[in-house]
Amino acid sequence: MMKNDVLGTGIPVNKNDLKDSNNKSKAFQDAVSATENSNRTFTAAEFWDIQKRQRTTKTMRRWVS
Repeated sequence: MMKNDVLGTGIPVNKNDLKDSNNKSKAFQDAVSATENSNRTFTAAEFWDIQKRQRTTKTMRRWVS
């Protein structure tokens, strides 16, 4: 048999490093989900733009009908 000189693809990971990395990723996900779940506020410009789109949609419906 020939000797195999190829290294394995698996890299040994320290359990403490793995736990630390896992805790950091959980904390990051918690921060992201807290930000996503907060109430969204609209600026005056965004509100005006929404109203404008509604007005143009109504006029387009009148032309189609």
